[in-house]
Amino acid sequence: MLNPFKQLELIKADVWTSMPGKFRKKGNTKWSDPNRQFAQVECFLEGPAFDRDGNLYIVDTAFQRIFRITPSGDWDIVVQYDGWPNGMKFHKDGRLYVADYRKGIMVLDVKAGKIEPLLETAYSEGFKGCNDLAFASNGDLYFTDQGQTGIVDPTGRVERRDAHGEDARGARTAGDRSHDARKVTASGRVPAHLGRQPRERTAVSVARSGARRAARPGTPYRALRRGRRVGDRRRARSDQLRHERVRGLAA
Repeated sequence: MLNPFKQLELIKADVWTSMPGKFRKKGNTKWSDPNRQFAQVECFLEGPAFDRDGNLYIVDTAFQRIFRITPSGDWDIVVQYDGWPNGMKFHKDGRLYVADYRKGIMVLDVKAGKIEPLLETAYSEGFKGCNDLAFASNGDLYFTDQGQTGIVDPTGRVERRDAHGEDARGARTAGDRSHDARKVTASGRVPAHLGRQPRERTAVSVARSGARRAARPGTPYRALRRGRRVGDRRRARSDQLRHERVRGLAA
């Protein structure tokens, strides 16, 4: 346990290796312009993962590359492709799984230098932007789908694809207004208080009587009048409704 009264020990970090000059490409890319405010970059290193031989694999998100660094510090490019690779983890079968911000979950054959998509969508819906991933002891794959979410848009998710290859979102967390930490328990279940959807209105219906009903994911229609909730069960279901698609209707 951290003792707040004990002076912290300063640990000096040494540089083990750095990208050789022949691989440095200073310039603008489609990734760097929005993420580095149009500043030129040489690289953006991410996602370290070791194989069983002690080789270190890292990504260069800005220039769409995956590198291998040998224990002696030699660099080589394993693959360069049209994607934005982020986190990486080795599967027990030796394949390298890659969370790609643009393309979803990719699988890289490090010996052949061939990368292929594994999971680009889930239930016909694209991902916000995959960032990192990890394997459970039973082989289930967990990965984060954060995109550009944050406190003002707490809709980032933790997705699960089980070891048998079933679709993602067997375990899913969505942000709620309390901004609790996202977590998935060891049993693979999402705590109930973390699984609430954000307070989002996705559609509204207007009846001849003037009552409006707003829907949000996972809840029944709520009747509204002058922006305040009234009991929708008391409203006659025979009203002819005129539907409007709106977002962000205030409760």
